[in-house]
Amino acid sequence: MRAFLADIKAQPSEHRRIDLGAAGVTVVLTYVGPRSGPTFSVGGSPVPEAPRSVEEHALFRLLDEKGRKYRKAGITHPVVIHVATERNPSVSRFYSVHTVPHRDAVAAALRKHPIISGVVLMWLESPVPMFGLAPPRQPRLEAFVNDDAPHPLTERMRAVLPRMRFDRVDYGELWNEWEGATTAEQRLDRLGGSMSYRGTKDGFAVTIPADLLIQALGSTSSTNLIDSEYRVDGSKNPFRRARSEGRPVVGITLLPHEKRLRDPQMVEIEFGAPTSLLLQAKR
Repeated sequence: MRAFLADIKAQPSEHRRIDLGAAGVTVVLTYVGPRSGPTFSVGGSPVPEAPRSVEEHALFRLLDEKGRKYRKAGITHPVVIHVATERNPSVSRFYSVHTVPHRDAVAAALRKHPIISGVVLMWLESPVPMFGLAPPRQPRLEAFVNDDAPHPLTERMRAVLPRMRFDRVDYGELWNEWEGATTAEQRLDRLGGSMSYRGTKDGFAVTIPADLLIQALGSTSSTNLIDSEYRVDGSKNPFRRARSEGRPVVGITLLPHEKRLRDPQMVEIEFGAPTSLLLQAKR
């Protein structure tokens, strides 16, 4: 490692690469020298992902690792590897003539590892802003088939791969909505959702997130979720009002939901006209 850094210091314009596998770690360091083109950054740090050879390409390194693993596993059926990336500059429909295209990296990996029957690559692409507004990023899909695989894909499999749908989610400007949310409950909490109210012929209807109803039914807390979530109390809580007025539930409707949006699934609960409760006296 010291020699690697010393060589860079002595000749900073030269391209260098070191594989630390001999030291017992799966790390490959690449120094690409001064860049004359654009510099990509992720999380505030420069990304040294400008592969000048197939072996340096992130896709080839990943598929090479998978290929060596599956080759030793004695697999007797087709193997398809799915790869998804968010902001890797080496995976794009547009690339510099000074770097290796991702298609060449995948093709080289398939030649080296025939055990891989196919590769599905998905990445996110930012559309050109319109009128100063940045549209949500769009998923791009590319499928690769290995005709020399010992267990090749059937014609039906080949037809299905390019038709896989990844556009049912709004990826937003940056896919960081779930950052720090490690459980499904935490993600549902982030969706939030408003409470709405409308009058009906005999009463009124209240719309709330379906998840809030599930929380209320499964909660062990003594705190009223409607009061705490929407900062209402007393008669301002429509459910407390409905109960105090003796209004029965006359309808529960799960409203249509577009999964690609960040809005939560909503449910409408409708209350009817007040009903007097008749108590039967003991005989």
